[in-house]
Amino acid sequence: MKPPDVPLTALTRREFLQATGAAAGAIGLAAFPGCKPEWFGDGERVPSGPESWYFATCTFCPSLCGTRVRVVNGNAVAVRGNPAHPKNAGALCPRGVAGLQHLYDLDRVMQPAVRRAKDAPLERVSWDEALDLVARKLEELTPALVIDGSRGLDADLARRFAGAVGGHYLSTVYTGARYAWDYERTRYAMFFGHEFLEDAPDLMDSLRAFAQLRGRAKLVMVGSRFGVSAQKADEFVAVRPASEGALARAIGGRMEIDDAATATGLPTATIERLKREFTASAPQVAIGWRLLPDAQEALLWLNQVAGTFGKSGGLSVALPPPFGQWEEQPQPAARPLPAAAAVLVGALRPAHPPAGFVVALSPTLDDAASSANVVLPTTTWLEQEAVHVPVAAGRQVVAYSHPAKELRRVADARPAGQVLIDIAQRMKDARRHFAWPSYHLALRERLVGVHDAQRGSIKEELFTPFMEKLAAAGVWTDERVTNLATYAAEPAPWRAPAGEGLTLLTHATTTLGEGEGANLPWMQELAGWQHHIGWDTWIEVHPKHGFASGDIVEVASARGNVRARVVATEAIHPEAVAMPRGGGRTAGRWAKGRGADVAALLEDPGPTRVTLRRA
Repeated sequence: MKPPDVPLTALTRREFLQATGAAAGAIGLAAFPGCKPEWFGDGERVPSGPESWYFATCTFCPSLCGTRVRVVNGNAVAVRGNPAHPKNAGALCPRGVAGLQHLYDLDRVMQPAVRRAKDAPLERVSWDEALDLVARKLEELTPALVIDGSRGLDADLARRFAGAVGGHYLSTVYTGARYAWDYERTRYAMFFGHEFLEDAPDLMDSLRAFAQLRGRAKLVMVGSRFGVSAQKADEFVAVRPASEGALARAIGGRMEIDDAATATGLPTATIERLKREFTASAPQVAIGWRLLPDAQEALLWLNQVAGTFGKSGGLSVALPPPFGQWEEQPQPAARPLPAAAAVLVGALRPAHPPAGFVVALSPTLDDAASSANVVLPTTTWLEQEAVHVPVAAGRQVVAYSHPAKELRRVADARPAGQVLIDIAQRMKDARRHFAWPSYHLALRERLVGVHDAQRGSIKEELFTPFMEKLAAAGVWTDERVTNLATYAAEPAPWRAPAGEGLTLLTHATTTLGEGEGANLPWMQELAGWQHHIGWDTWIEVHPKHGFASGDIVEVASARGNVRARVVATEAIHPEAVAMPRGGGRTAGRWAKGRGADVAALLEDPGPTRVTLRRA
């Protein structure tokens, strides 16, 4: 298969080999179908040359796992989990391991680019020209909309930037309540619609919880799909789609058991037993994900009446570390409004595609960058100094990434936070909120507070030795109590969701995620392993509907329609169908045209009803 041509803004084959050398070149060959991937592990065909290791934080999901990166002769050749990191303790999911393909992506943006007319191609320009243009446009076109897909310090700077330019802020990553689950002491865990081994707001926590709880506590999966999580749970409770809220209300004493049986399709005896078990098995916890708002409210109430919050073995609210505070933090508007200009910070697929003058901050030509007016190349998580705050029960955590000085640069890229500083300093009203000479100094200002607290795993009288030890360890932890009580309002009476058709269930896979892994060929190959399907999107359908595995169907909702490959299985409720997220990208040589974008179907707040017909 001949690779597609690369636009001027992207990394060409010659630039790729020049920038990375033979070692990374071998990694790049793995991106081509038919070529065997070269895994550069300890003692495995590693090129000769100086060797070093450094710490980085994987930002492909909210888990923010700690990694150790091996550098040989200036090239990153292996990614491992950091055994000292309290979040993942040395473990790493496939996306973290495949971070090398992100670093050496053939679609890396090599330098800033500008589209001078509506249908004109992107042209490479200098940083000064691109930044001057963006600053001028943001002052001319107001209000601006900042769509942020970043995490850690970059997310803090993106929110601050939105306020400084008088704009509106919208995050595209999971920003719900940051609850920490003390699973090491839990005796009974109920997962409501929560594919805890495939898809979770904190996937690494779920994976480690399963490993530690298996055989010691009871794990109950409640849902309408018998997926990997249901197979590994101690008990699977099959309910009608979108009825999880009714079961949670019944267990919490806010709904009659007979009414819950009608809503869920469960026998009353089963509901009564689950209620007895959950009530009598303290410490217990009920966790849900991708549920309707009414179900989430019911779960909060259930955890509250069970005394889960702030208790050993339950849920706690994670307190932020003792960061140093920035001065004069402007507050952006609470919700996005129609804007004349938009700045996309690492937003792979914005929830609300912006109109007008669009600026994309991205390391690759992804969906957002490929159609933007200006593309400003940013560093990947493997090559950026960064500070992140992973959530862990009973402790505060600060993860520090500091790439080895030997790591050879792939592109003329800057950290997203540095780009925002550079833009703001060119704007009359915004510059006073971004007075740092560099992103590095903004980061250090935050860490001064952690040093000054003089507690936790690293304590030094002087700041410089503190930073040296933090860089050497990759993480600072403090065993301070983070448990806080919470309050959940009593849920409203349950009402059956309206609408006709089959209920669409969606889940992220450990490979593609929400699309973060879509342009990583190793992840495309692994996606759908359980159905022997790769590089495509499938839809799980009950055989009663008359479709056979392999059929191509058109899936239509009130919002749109997509095509998918059928997997006929009795592991899905007859009233539901299930599809993975992360496919159907519009850019990226390994992502474009691969599968379907399920987001095109989803209705907010849901549930989404769909119909099927043969394509």
